[in-house]
Amino acid sequence: MSNIQNFDNFDNYGQDTDDADDNRHATTSWRKEQWHLKKEINIGHLFSTISIIVALIVWGISVEKRLTVNEERIVSIIHEVEKNDRKTAETLNEIKSAVIRIEERLSRR
Repeated sequence: MSNIQNFDNFDNYGQDTDDADDNRHATTSWRKEQWHLKKEINIGHLFSTISIIVALIVWGISVEKRLTVNEERIVSIIHEVEKNDRKTAETLNEIKSAVIRIEERLSRR
């Protein structure tokens, strides 16, 4: 019979089977003690969680304000561009009519 019966005993190769079983049970009980959940809330965790939530809310509000300001600026810039487009179109029409008048005067001569 081999001393290596499964992977749990692999670390204990060359030891007696009883010693290996004792070590395996000690390791298993240590793992059970290591991984556990307590039914309590640490005040430090509670305080830090609340702080993070408050910080996120404040950050969200500031982002919303900046977004609103940028929307207002965009709307005002759009109105300015439209106004400039109208002025440019009017100026272009005036230039065209002036060129036509100049051409008419030149063609009369």
